Amino acid sequence: MPPRIQTARGIAADALAHAAADFPDLAPAALDTARLDGRDAALALAIHRTALQRWMTIEHLLDRFTKQPCRSLEPGLRGVLLSAGAQLLFMDRLPTHAVVDESVSLARAMVREGAPPLVNAVLRRLASLVS
Repeated sequence: MPPRIQTARGIAADALAHAAADFPDLAPAALDTARLDGRDAALALAIHRTALQRWMTIEHLLDRFTKQPCRSLEPGLRGVLLSAGAQLLFMDRLPTHAVVDESVSLARAMVREGAPPLVNAVLRRLASLVS
């Protein structure tokens, strides 16, 4: 099944949402980046790889700003937060406002009605740790 969102961040978040549904049984999965140009495909792969490698660290830090542990969040929301967390915490060349804004848009498209404000609040607080 192709990702629902055809941007680098959307493809990474969608793949992470699928991984979150199966966590902790993470199976290697290839990202479908065929529709992206080279730079966007590299960004999607970097986000996905970083989130998988730093999953526990990202969730530990996200847990500081959520009412319930990340592991109990719905997979789509978890995928968006993991993707954004990887970008904010480990990819210092990406502008914070761009990561937060696109993650809020992804939450609107991938999750549910109440998710965008939650994503915005959590990510702004997470971003304050690194700025």
